[in-house]
Amino acid sequence: MKKIYALLSIGLGMAAQAQELPATPEIGPGAIANTAASMFRFDDIPVSLHTGIPDISIPLISLPTRSKDISVNLTMAYQPSSISTEGIVSDDIRQHGWSIPRGGSIVRMVSAPSKLFGYDELDFLIGRRFFSDQYKFSFMGNSGIFYLMKDANNKLIPSFYTSKGQALKITVDYDQNSYRVNSFTLYDSKNYRYVFDIVDRDVELGNTPNTYIKNIPKSFSLSAIYDSNGNRLLNYSYLEMKTPLVAKKQSIVNKLTSIQSEGFGKVQFTYSTGNSTVYDPLKEFMFINEMTLSDLNSNVVKRIDLKEPLKVIFRDAAQSKNEEYKFSYSDGTYGTYETDLGTFGHDKFGYPTFVPLELYEDNNSMWYLAKNAINPKICTRGVLEKISLPTGGCVIYEYESNTYSFHQGLSISEEYSPASNTVVENPDFYYEYGYAPTEHIYPYNHIVEELYNDWIPSLSYFDITGTPKTIYMAIRPTSYLSELSGNWEQPSVTINGPTHSFQHYRPYNTENWGNGKGFDLNPGRYYIELGQISPSITNRTAYRIFRTIRKNPDQKKWLYGGGIRIKRIAHFNEDVPAEYFRKQLIGTYTPVKETQYSYNLFDEPNRSSGNLIAGSREGFLGKYGHLEFVSYRNVTVTDSGNNGKTEYTFTASAEYPLLETNERGTISQDYRRGLLKNKKEYDRNNMLVRNTDYTYKFLDETYMVNYFQIRNVLDRTGKARTASETVTLYQAGSAPIVQETKFTYHRDANRAMESKETTNSANETLKSVYTYLTRNADLFEQKFSEIEKTENYKNGNLVATNKIDYSNTWPGNVSWLPATISASTTNKTLAVKAKFNRYDEFGNILEIEQPNGMKISYIWGYNNTQMVAKIENIAYADIPPALIAEVKTATDSGIEMAALQKLNQLRNSTNPALAGAMLTTYTYKPLVGVTTITDPKGSRATYEYDSFGRPKAVKDRNGNILTENQYNYRPNPLQP
Repeated sequence: MKKIYALLSIGLGMAAQAQELPATPEIGPGAIANTAASMFRFDDIPVSLHTGIPDISIPLISLPTRSKDISVNLTMAYQPSSISTEGIVSDDIRQHGWSIPRGGSIVRMVSAPSKLFGYDELDFLIGRRFFSDQYKFSFMGNSGIFYLMKDANNKLIPSFYTSKGQALKITVDYDQNSYRVNSFTLYDSKNYRYVFDIVDRDVELGNTPNTYIKNIPKSFSLSAIYDSNGNRLLNYSYLEMKTPLVAKKQSIVNKLTSIQSEGFGKVQFTYSTGNSTVYDPLKEFMFINEMTLSDLNSNVVKRIDLKEPLKVIFRDAAQSKNEEYKFSYSDGTYGTYETDLGTFGHDKFGYPTFVPLELYEDNNSMWYLAKNAINPKICTRGVLEKISLPTGGCVIYEYESNTYSFHQGLSISEEYSPASNTVVENPDFYYEYGYAPTEHIYPYNHIVEELYNDWIPSLSYFDITGTPKTIYMAIRPTSYLSELSGNWEQPSVTINGPTHSFQHYRPYNTENWGNGKGFDLNPGRYYIELGQISPSITNRTAYRIFRTIRKNPDQKKWLYGGGIRIKRIAHFNEDVPAEYFRKQLIGTYTPVKETQYSYNLFDEPNRSSGNLIAGSREGFLGKYGHLEFVSYRNVTVTDSGNNGKTEYTFTASAEYPLLETNERGTISQDYRRGLLKNKKEYDRNNMLVRNTDYTYKFLDETYMVNYFQIRNVLDRTGKARTASETVTLYQAGSAPIVQETKFTYHRDANRAMESKETTNSANETLKSVYTYLTRNADLFEQKFSEIEKTENYKNGNLVATNKIDYSNTWPGNVSWLPATISASTTNKTLAVKAKFNRYDEFGNILEIEQPNGMKISYIWGYNNTQMVAKIENIAYADIPPALIAEVKTATDSGIEMAALQKLNQLRNSTNPALAGAMLTTYTYKPLVGVTTITDPKGSRATYEYDSFGRPKAVKDRNGNILTENQYNYRPNPLQP
């Protein structure tokens, strides 16, 4: 039997001010370190349909730990906002726009900074600074913002502003006199401990060695993770890099060199210095050259080569085979759009723009007005356009400008009407707004038709027939050297008509975005006369472009700007040009799959559902804590192959603005935004086949956390939980089938689910009620991480109960772990189904007892990370300790033959205690997978892997192939 595997999994889903003294009085703004800042890209603009940001990621390396809850999953992820001035981050990888989150950071954002080292320490002590510093954090799926506030006893207490992920507890170590923060320690709801004590900082050197006059923290990096027993799971090592600034000042940044997983292995990072054509070409950066995964015996399992900016290379352990993923980026131009003459820049949201020369020519004031304008024809310049796969296929992406019809929840085209004393739609708003020189490069809601485009002599003419017309004239005379003045001059332009003459009053014509000045002309013949410069210049010429402009009846009711969004994604089995979409090559190649995205209102398809949060980038990130300028209420996703479409409706940012409070500034409502409210699925005939509605419950808003004994500091955040889900299925000729599910939640810190009740069209009700382990702790410590009991009901009658009893009195282990599992049907008494008699210090099960009294024991090898023996019909204490020790030593070595030898000795032992025991044994290739499984009869299956650590084949005891996996490569026709 054969299994054909794909070679790559690329995901394609898609600050308030506090009225207290700051937490820290350090000098200077504490700018974000590059590596730390890159971790926040996806917190600032999250991957979601409602933001138009797709999930584009390449898994690189996975490193497990001794905990099932904690692992290192290094993934290379792309963020399109990297092309903006605000989103660009000089991370320590060469691949522009990509980042590899590989630990965790808490970054300090100083409130109202002036300049580096510009504050006086006394400013804090005498109360001149009135706002607290903001701290952004991101690690292991948790992210958010907190402030350090003072409680009633002048102790520094974290105050959450936003938080995504688990409920967290933060403790801070700081100097009691200066309030300088030394480190943070965070605890999640399962009592894992995260230590952030590696500090990036700016310093001013003292007069004696190793002393500092000033020492200013900028960010705090994750150094270790511990379980609830105090066992270290992960250790992060860093190299301290010092960069001189001015005088005796230095910037100290820590570069991650390795991630060590206790008992498993480590990931190592090697660096080299180099220049960047994207960030600052005059500055040297420390870039990652290679990431290497190796086991505890220093055997290399995988290498990731990051030396080249336009590719990432996977190398096998022997470096004899490569898999390459290549990146191509857009130049931003579509069709025949020309960018030869003009000026590149950035619009008011920080995204690329281009101002054609014809809009300003030598008029500097016009260039100044237009340089921040939005140009949707160029705003995607520099964005990822193509990923070439090692299979020979590729994925092509097309982005486009964001659009919006609402600003902070209000329609931008509505105006107050004194006549009706109401707000009414201005039908000409989108026609007029396109001409605003500070907003858009061209009037996209008009039809421009060209009448003349040619050179004319000193005297020429044109005719207007039929009815009066408005003609937009752009006439550019040739410059000549005047014998009279000695200067280069342009002749005047006079137009003589049937009733009057008029001057085309200037040599450049920037009106109406380069389309020329508009003249209302009656029918007749008109002469164009170029004025005299000097007697010797008789053959004067000019270049003319005459156009008509009229309103497009198919009005686009939106404005462009506020970043970019995904428009289309196409998958190919062959290599196609990166400009497949931009240069209209559609039809030349056939995609395997193409997905299209639309962001207009469902009930008004010519109006954008986008809501603009802020009108420009100025101060936006500091105020809102993210870079998401536009979010969408309605999104339509259509797949190729006539597979129908899906419509999504989200809660909009406009529905939940920032809330003002009297004492602690604003309250974040990020947790209310971007929630899926409705999903409609249509078939290829545009018939609705499934409708799903969601409602939400908002909990713990302005919630007083009580994990400190004395706390009067307000947490300004909350949680969103699904309150109901209603699914309606439609079938031709049948009544709709409706199923509604309602959810309730406990009052623990994580707001864990309390019940789930489903009612179907037959009026049958199924309900599950969940009870959690409380551990006799207070509200926050009732983390409810483990379900203790589940009760299942049908139509109000109890049908089944499952219960887990926990204990924390294990030898060498104080974690709360299952002691018994019980079950019953209806109202019968619970019956024990299994007992867990023994665990090791890492939470690995050592002995299970079945209801009939039979005991099953387990031996863990490979540094206590893998089960190597399952022994039925024996207690763990009865296994000879010497045999266990020998198995552990042999497997720890990672040598397959040594492990098999000791496991065979265990199997063939004549020790009386093992008489009647049945053994199943396992060996492994560390960080790859199981290599052998030998059943109680001695029959052994062997598992083989290729040089990249992927499953290759499974063979039986006689070497016969049971299953086989092949990884086929398609040749790349563009490669030599």
